Amino acid sequence: MKQTFYYAIALTVMMAVGINCHAASWRVNSNTTRGAQFANINAAMSSADVQDGDTLYLDPGCNLTAQQNVTKRVTIIGPGYLHSTFPYAEAKISGTLYLRSEGIKVQGTVMDGTTNIAANNVVIERCHTKTISYYGSNCQNAVIRQCRINGSVYGNGETSTATAFWTIENCQIWSAVTGTNGTVRAFYSPIIRNNAIVNSFNGNGGYAIADVNNGEISNNYIKHVKKNLLFNKMTACSIFNNVLTCDETYGASYPNNKYLDNSDEHAAFTCADNDNWFRPCENSPLLGYASDGGDCGPFGGAYPYVISGLPQGVPYYTNVMVGGIAHDGKVNVSLTIGMQNE
Repeated sequence: MKQTFYYAIALTVMMAVGINCHAASWRVNSNTTRGAQFANINAAMSSADVQDGDTLYLDPGCNLTAQQNVTKRVTIIGPGYLHSTFPYAEAKISGTLYLRSEGIKVQGTVMDGTTNIAANNVVIERCHTKTISYYGSNCQNAVIRQCRINGSVYGNGETSTATAFWTIENCQIWSAVTGTNGTVRAFYSPIIRNNAIVNSFNGNGGYAIADVNNGEISNNYIKHVKKNLLFNKMTACSIFNNVLTCDETYGASYPNNKYLDNSDEHAAFTCADNDNWFRPCENSPLLGYASDGGDCGPFGGAYPYVISGLPQGVPYYTNVMVGGIAHDGKVNVSLTIGMQNE
């Protein structure tokens, strides 16, 4: 379980997080009255002041509606997701996002448009996204981690090296794809572990995972609402220690896994709310079944899912109190600040 530290700070809060003595930090806010250095990511990329290794902080409430192109090796950090009101507002990229430079990292951001990975060694972490896709021929070694994904994650194909060696882990991934497509599909030599992967299409089409070659699929919870459409075209894959919602006949085809003959997630999960949906409940079949002796699903493994996608080491408000005016004419303001320590 990740811990959160809290601090009470009066009047002044240091919001900048040091990275190293050479990198710079920049604020981005679509509301130009807020005093940020840039109104959008495109403007930051066009600036000679922004260099590889810098960090762009998206202000709470920022909403970038146009297409955004990240062309430098920067880190982009938002305040997390599933926040609705100040001071917990989300930062959103509503337009299509292109990640075009090697080594980009995006964390704690809501991406309501398609996110296109167009370079090697890109990391998308603790984000709330729709579809994540490849773009171009050099998109290897991407890491998609601790994300909530309401859409598909797909690569260039099961024999293509363009999207080889992706790691998809500790994510909650839903889609309703049809035909021969999969919620996660078209990868060569990926690692797909400790996720909850669900195809919610209530018909005879689509798969949870499809078109994967030489991949490791382990420690996941995998479901299709039709119960017998989990996998399609899985070539030379190691599929083990997953919990599968399927019928008995289908489950028998994957002997190194555990199957549930029950389409109701309440048999395995707390289902308390959106962010906690896939947390195992008491006596869940996911508990202790992972290959490392831990739990299957996004709350197990080395990188457990982080509630609300809170970025590591970035302060956030947990309480704001404004008191009366003091005798010297000053206003008393008390802020309680939290920080995700992992």
